This record gives sequence, structure tokens and C-alpha cells, in this order.
Amino acid sequence: MSRRLAPWRERPSTLTYCRFFLMHMPDPVAILEKMYRWTRPGGVIAAQEFDFGSMTIEPICPSMTEFCRLFVGAFCGHGRNMRAGRQLPAQFEAANLGVPDGTRAEVKFIPLSGMAATLTGVYQGLFASAMELGIADDTRAEAFKTEVLEATADGR
Repeated sequence: MSRRLAPWRERPSTLTYCRFFLMHMPDPVAILEKMYRWTRPGGVIAAQEFDFGSMTIEPICPSMTEFCRLFVGAFCGHGRNMRAGRQLPAQFEAANLGVPDGTRAEVKFIPLSGMAATLTGVYQGLFASAMELGIADDTRAEAFKTEVLEATADGR
């Protein structure tokens, strides 16, 4: 008995889905074209992407300025697409899939204190990569962590 999977062309899917994937690909249109080949006629191709192009905080504070500096530097420094979410309709059209028949965009307004754990985790996750690019240092990282902890304590 063979445990090898049949090639995709022999097993088309009813649903082909990617989440937070195209932003990391140098040619997202080529990926969407592959997804089309993997999807049986009448099936669904779905993609979900972030759009970091409008990431901000008001009023401006040092911790978010530092977070955005490190995030954008590491993300772009490694060739990732900050605006993948807003580019999906054009990418679907470029892959000859037509305009998506369902698009949803969402904006969230969250206090810094509510985002502290996420921001700290992302910052720490990107830190080594940012160090390789020469855009991170321990002093800034410590100041970032301190301010985020203070914001959590005082409810900012």
C-alpha cells in the first residue's frame, strides 16, 4: 500500500484557501494561478491577508513609534508586502480569476493596553531578524517593553 498523495491535478479541491501567505510571496499572482489549478470547476478560491499600510496609533506614543519602526524595517527588509490586503482584488484580476465576489475589510480601534501582549510578542518575534538587518538594539527594545508594560498598568 502506497502512502504517497496523488498530485493535485488528480485531486482538485472544492475549496482552496490561504491565510496571511501571499504577503510573504514574491509573486502572489503565480500563487493564485496555482490555487486556480488546484480548485475544481465551481469551487471556491479564498485568500485572507493583512494590510499593514495603515497601521498607526493616535495619539502618537514612543512605544508604537518604535514598534512600527522595527516592524516595517524587518517586514520590508525581508521583501514582505505591507499592503497585501488591499492588493488582493487586483491580484485576483491579474491571475485571470476576475474580481472577487466577496471582499471584507475591517478596521479595529484597540487601546494600547489591549494590544500589549500581541505587540510585545510580535516585537520579540521580529527582534533577531531586525538585528540581522542592523535595525534593532537592546536599548530600544528595553524602552519599548517598559512603556508597553506601563501602558498596560495605567490602561492607555
